[in-house]
Amino acid sequence: MQCPGCQHENRPLGKFCEECGTSLARPNQGGPPATSYADLQRELEHLTRALSESLEQQTATSEILRVISSSPTDVQPVLEAVAESAARLCEAPDVSVFLHEADHLRVAARHGPIPSDTALPLSRASGVGEAVLAGRTVHVADMQTELDRFPSARLAFAAPRPVCSPSGRSPSSKPSPTRGSSPSRTCACSPSWRPATAS
Repeated sequence: MQCPGCQHENRPLGKFCEECGTSLARPNQGGPPATSYADLQRELEHLTRALSESLEQQTATSEILRVISSSPTDVQPVLEAVAESAARLCEAPDVSVFLHEADHLRVAARHGPIPSDTALPLSRASGVGEAVLAGRTVHVADMQTELDRFPSARLAFAAPRPVCSPSGRSPSSKPSPTRGSSPSRTCACSPSWRPATAS
């Protein structure tokens, strides 16, 4: 039987092409077309990634709930657990959790090596301020390309930033990361980059 995909001549009773894996079953009249092995493999990989991400989110949620139950009157450990979980889920080396207080945003918890201001004015000049004022998530894939939209970020990129050693210890002061050094996955509201290794 000839493969409809690659035209390879297969054994008469074969169900899949010996060359490309395309199904050799004749499609039902009016039914959906046969799915190739490659398509099934891509779908399996997609579902595996989705399941893995879902399990990571459930794990992070259970860790935060555990912290809440162990300290029901102290919110600080909960905020720190949120920052740590966000860093892990977003694959970000640095996360800040801000609290909205009157006309500013105060850093309530942090996770990571990059220093942060303890307070920001509440305005649309920062990604965090935009998210609070708009009441929605603001995704910024590369803050350095959005400096016209969020001018307060210029200060963050102009200031020296710590650069972690290969062991993750002993940060030293170096210039901020160059454009293009951001990770493939970023979190909403703030620039995110992997710390460069010290030379």
